[in-house]
Amino acid sequence: VSSLMCQSKEYPLTKPAGFHWDFLLLGITTGVAGLIGIPPPNGLIPQAPLHTDSLVVYDKYGKKLSVVEQRLTNTLQGAMTFVMMSRPFLVLLGLVPQAVLSGLFFIMAVTGLHGNIVTNRIRYFFLDKEYIETDPACPQVWKDIHALPNKKWFYVYTILEVIGGVGEFVITLTIAAVGFPGVLLFLAFCAKWVWPLFIPREDLDRLDGDVADEFILKNFTVASDEKKRRKRIRMEDEENKYEGETEVGESIMASSSS
Repeated sequence: VSSLMCQSKEYPLTKPAGFHWDFLLLGITTGVAGLIGIPPPNGLIPQAPLHTDSLVVYDKYGKKLSVVEQRLTNTLQGAMTFVMMSRPFLVLLGLVPQAVLSGLFFIMAVTGLHGNIVTNRIRYFFLDKEYIETDPACPQVWKDIHALPNKKWFYVYTILEVIGGVGEFVITLTIAAVGFPGVLLFLAFCAKWVWPLFIPREDLDRLDGDVADEFILKNFTVASDEKKRRKRIRMEDEENKYEGETEVGESIMASSSS
């Protein structure tokens, strides 16, 4: 999820994704952590999308032109983690007030909400129509929403997103907080099979299209395509085998008749 958020369609990336490498590293580190009895690493890094956003190159109008795609800054960030785990930096880190650390996460949360697509859709509810149509400074995201031919499903889908977000937050306040991924999986199930039952596919594609570009999402379909290819080859082999047995049977019958 964290990797996909870093490579969403809003970022003009050119290099392909490395999900296989992410899973390999996370699997190795989790395995080692389990063997030596220390807490396993967390693959969900909340600051990751902010890192990508900090590497975006904008033009003078605020349009995203490109992303400085490199591994230096995140490698240094990982190295700093090991540095801060050793003395004297670990002692210094312990002197930082809890309020300061809490403030850091608060800023990260507010920054994430500010550019969140659900937040922008909620904002649209309270925007003046004239502002969207006439003000050149109006962000494109609201102009795109305003241009939707049928806003009925936009309101319905936004309400569903808010309910899902509230549900994800509320479960973290209960004794069942460890089950918060279950809410996420349930919503993914609904997005795949439930929402299309009553929301037209055309509107659903507009409201919930591909998260990332095709060359990024292709990494998720490699295994699926390989499975389909093998199944197709197996079916072709069975058909050829059946045809061959049929021809042999016909030849035997023809010889017997002669």
